[in-house]
Amino acid sequence: METLEIIVILLSICVLSVVIYIVVKQMKNNSPNPAAGAAGPVIVVPGPPGPPGPVVVVPRPPAPQPNPPPPPPPPARTRSLSPIKGFYLWSWTKYLRKDDGTHKDVILPSDYNMAISFTGWGTTDQSVDIERDVGDGKKVKETKNPLKNLLAEIPEDKPLVRCSNWSKENQFNFDIVGYNLLTVGGGAQTGDWTNEALNVSTWKNKIIPEAIRRGYNGFSFDIEEGRRTISSEATDVLDPLKFDPIFNLCRRNKMYIMASMSWFGVSRWGFDNVSDIRNYMIDRTARGMIDIYSPQVYDVKACGTPWDGKKEVISGKSETAGGISPEAQAAHSDDDVLPPEVVENLKALGPKLVFTVNDYGSVQMIKSRNFVFPNNGGYVMYCQEQGPINFTPCTPINPCRAQGRCRDIRKEEPTDAKGYVCDYDSIDTVQQNPGIRRVRI
Repeated sequence: METLEIIVILLSICVLSVVIYIVVKQMKNNSPNPAAGAAGPVIVVPGPPGPPGPVVVVPRPPAPQPNPPPPPPPPARTRSLSPIKGFYLWSWTKYLRKDDGTHKDVILPSDYNMAISFTGWGTTDQSVDIERDVGDGKKVKETKNPLKNLLAEIPEDKPLVRCSNWSKENQFNFDIVGYNLLTVGGGAQTGDWTNEALNVSTWKNKIIPEAIRRGYNGFSFDIEEGRRTISSEATDVLDPLKFDPIFNLCRRNKMYIMASMSWFGVSRWGFDNVSDIRNYMIDRTARGMIDIYSPQVYDVKACGTPWDGKKEVISGKSETAGGISPEAQAAHSDDDVLPPEVVENLKALGPKLVFTVNDYGSVQMIKSRNFVFPNNGGYVMYCQEQGPINFTPCTPINPCRAQGRCRDIRKEEPTDAKGYVCDYDSIDTVQQNPGIRRVRI
């Protein structure tokens, strides 16, 4: 009996040894190759040696994946209308409204491809305390909602001023209707740029839909004054990157973007970090997020002094900048001029650099912009020195008509027998409804 028990024990040990050998061999066959780093199941045998137990398969966690790349920005839109020839129309001029309060039609002639409605109001959708210039050196303090005032200044069903081929059906076919832009912002407290003015929800749900509904296909961002919030001091500056989400929203909605700054963005009166704002706008234009960068090159008060090709772009660090003598350059402080690298960045914009000017026909202006920035993309006229336009019909009997030019009547100027002013120095005409009105602006 003792011999039989010994034999059974030895046989059990042999069987157990075979089972352990098979299990270990299977583990080796199924284990992942550490060098290959491949994912696969891991087999675990629990418990001390004894009768074989259940085999538990534990899945190997998948290899970690790298962070996904950020989504690409909306595709850059190529601009086929070049050069730009545009016009700002001031919304507050009285002649734009009829007796019943509706807006008169203002249609630019066929050789214009950009029409801009300018109100001076910004996009803050809450009450703001502002000090507003009402003329004759007088200012008033008011509490206003800038966005409500902006939308109240433009028609409900069409742009305030438009190019001749405009139609709702072709609103976003820029090759046909040109650019009908709504200005947002301005050079006063009414148009301040703050975090509140750049509220993404307001832009997504109100500003962009309203602009599209009224027939606009883009925005002209007038970047002149701003700070971080409406209650901040000027030294609490606005982060330029706050514009990124707004520009992306505009592009996703096929809206054209123009950014305009006073002169070349060197004046400190509007932003304490004006150079950061300027460099950001130039960079975003170069990258294709902004379609046009437009320096406003005219004197604020006179609104009639053509840019001389020197102011704001002459650097005292270069003896040959613009062909100006070192003595003339030394008269400009570094705070009043652009660094040479910024001038080069502006030149590199080529046709994306479009001037906002006071007089599109000024020989001095044409020479200046073409000399310093030879590849510029055109101009937009802002100043309206002639005041309210008197919509005067031009008829064949008008002696001025033979010259192809008419303009508004001003009593201090000589007129012909029919009361028309002969303006032989004029360059362009602005047409109203065909066959009804044609005026010079």
